[in-house]
Amino acid sequence: MKKYGIVIPLLVLFVFTLSAETGAPPTPKVPNYQFEGMHYRVYSDDSVKVAQDLDEQLEAYFTVFDRLLRFDPSLLQNKLRVLAFSNGTAYETYVEKKLGEKREGAVYLHYPQRTDCELVLQTGNKKNDQFLSQQAFVQFLRAFIPNPPTWIQEGLTVYYSNLGYDFEKKEPTYKENLDWLSTVKTWGNSAPSLESVVLADLSDKPLPPTIMRGASWVIISFLLNTDNEDLRRTLFESFMILSPGSTAAENSRAVSDRAALWTDSTALYDDLRTYVESRKTFSELIQGGRDAYAAHDTSKATTYFLNALALEPTHYAPPYYLGLLAYESQSYDLAENYYRSALQYGADPALVNYALALNAAAAGRNSDALDFLNKAEKLAPDRYKAKAEDLRSRLQAK
Repeated sequence: MKKYGIVIPLLVLFVFTLSAETGAPPTPKVPNYQFEGMHYRVYSDDSVKVAQDLDEQLEAYFTVFDRLLRFDPSLLQNKLRVLAFSNGTAYETYVEKKLGEKREGAVYLHYPQRTDCELVLQTGNKKNDQFLSQQAFVQFLRAFIPNPPTWIQEGLTVYYSNLGYDFEKKEPTYKENLDWLSTVKTWGNSAPSLESVVLADLSDKPLPPTIMRGASWVIISFLLNTDNEDLRRTLFESFMILSPGSTAAENSRAVSDRAALWTDSTALYDDLRTYVESRKTFSELIQGGRDAYAAHDTSKATTYFLNALALEPTHYAPPYYLGLLAYESQSYDLAENYYRSALQYGADPALVNYALALNAAAAGRNSDALDFLNKAEKLAPDRYKAKAEDLRSRLQAK
């Protein structure tokens, strides 16, 4: 059942950490407009429509999170509270009042009384999307498990940080976040032990936050991507045995003890290191593809560029290089499709139009080739005037 209403205005707050632990909450003034959906009660200072749209987005996120963790929604004690603000000044004022400093984005505020817990965010700024997906996950997780193991919360928060929502298609979007991969690779033999990460909540000397975050992410990424069914089962069973009445330390110990029944920690750590070494960042994939292309290893280059395309579907580089490879294999229609995708995603238009001209000429479409040449020459005469004249003369000679 969905309910609409008007309530009282509120200021906003944000903190950069994964969630904010607070004592007794202040009595807040809430924004003017309210929309109540299946799992959320959203308040906005803008309009009911903004609250409704945000509810739609968060409900989609809820489904994504629940697909992995499989918590029972009927166990929610109350609908998840969300406060959304478009007024930047009010937002900053509230933040400074609560935290003593200015912040941006979104935060989940966790209180001893669950009905007081809330996700607070600033709307109208696209760069806050990552904050929203992160904090929405923390709210989801802690609504069911108030004190989860730190490595599960941190790791999955990073894992879901590129979760988005397509309002036209009415569906969530996702691109894996590999921002930590380069950093984790630099650790080498100095990487923290598996035990120090998984049992961080039991230690009187926990890992520094940045190391904990990167190490937690790589464990989650490995367990979700591994082909080893026993290891994947270890993660899924970890979610099943988390207890809402336990402390983070107790939950961490329970997860560790359960995992020990299925996995050998030494072997797991070795597999984890192998996984890190095998994963490539986008830039590594592009460079690997270029190197293979220069070495005339077409198969290897294609694999690199296809993997890069899967990682960054809207970046111009993979389709451009795949276009070059298709052209060389005389797959001219495929090459043109790749080149046009590269143009769509922001490739140098002069460069791509010249490539399209060469491709059309090789396919025997001389008229199209001349059109592409004209565009390339007009866009960058310093680079393509001489090349265009040379190709024109060859086409006209046929």
